[in-house]
Amino acid sequence: MEGGVKSTFSNFVNDVRVERGTQTNWVTDPDFTSKHHLDEKILAAYASLNVQLGEKTSAKAGLRYEYTTSNLGSETRKNIVDRKYGNLFPTFFIAHRFGEKSSLNVAYNRRITRPTFNNMAPFVYFVDPNTLFAGNAALQPATANSVKGDFVLKRAVFSLSYTFLHC
Repeated sequence: MEGGVKSTFSNFVNDVRVERGTQTNWVTDPDFTSKHHLDEKILAAYASLNVQLGEKTSAKAGLRYEYTTSNLGSETRKNIVDRKYGNLFPTFFIAHRFGEKSSLNVAYNRRITRPTFNNMAPFVYFVDPNTLFAGNAALQPATANSVKGDFVLKRAVFSLSYTFLHC
């Protein structure tokens, strides 16, 4: 059996300033000027277990718990995003050898993808005079549940997988 803990602390600050040129100087455009910050903390603990189920079969099972807090704000709006949530992430893997040149593997896992700071922060970022990018503070994390099976026969691998994405 194996276990552990992990923590990730992130603090991003983005200062966006748009200025327009006049004939004599540059003037700040307040509609597109802002300063945003994202403070994110992820605390996790996990445990996993490897088991030999006979001479030709082995399995591994694991469970990870994550607790996340995210706060995105600006100088004028303190809590644009204020989230606190916990998730369980199980994993399971089983392998069976039929002989020297054939085996069957089946795996399941659950994963999370969180929106990045630039994807969430509601500021406008100008790439060039014709292209801009704006974040969406309503974006939520997405979880994916995946199942995969592999059958190996000599040098050929036959795979079948399915993923259910929850946004």
